[in-house]
Amino acid sequence: MENNKKTFIIKPKMGQYLSDNWELVLIFIASFIFSGIDVESVSYFCLGTALFTALFLLYRFWFFSTVEWIVSDEKIRYTRGIFNRSTDFLELYRVIDYKEQQGLIQQLLNIKTLIIYSGDKSHGILCIYGLPENNDIVDFIRNSVEYQKKQKKIYEITNN
Repeated sequence: MENNKKTFIIKPKMGQYLSDNWELVLIFIASFIFSGIDVESVSYFCLGTALFTALFLLYRFWFFSTVEWIVSDEKIRYTRGIFNRSTDFLELYRVIDYKEQQGLIQQLLNIKTLIIYSGDKSHGILCIYGLPENNDIVDFIRNSVEYQKKQKKIYEITNN
């Protein structure tokens, strides 16, 4: 088996932001609409709710825009954060299994989540979310995992 020597930079699609925050978007819209009510106390409450929700959505969008996965033939690097930037590394030879998952909203938006299970102590489960539905990164990861395990002479023993 020959190694591909490729690197993929993955950023989640905008649909994932909507999938994660649709409830807050609805609260913002409803609060904004109801802030126009003639009852002054209700109007101020709804306007405050709309303002707070908008600020929270902006913060979450800012954080969302910093998320990035870099998948190489040896490891996956996961970076995120605004004020406190974190980077996690997952060596591919430690990957045990993976699966793709789609919630209802993700299905409507043609995106998916890739869940990677590994023997890594600090990052046993890594979720790569907001992938386009037709993205075939799993094949690349699978081939790279097999290549890395072969290179490092790692053999999996299973009980059936």
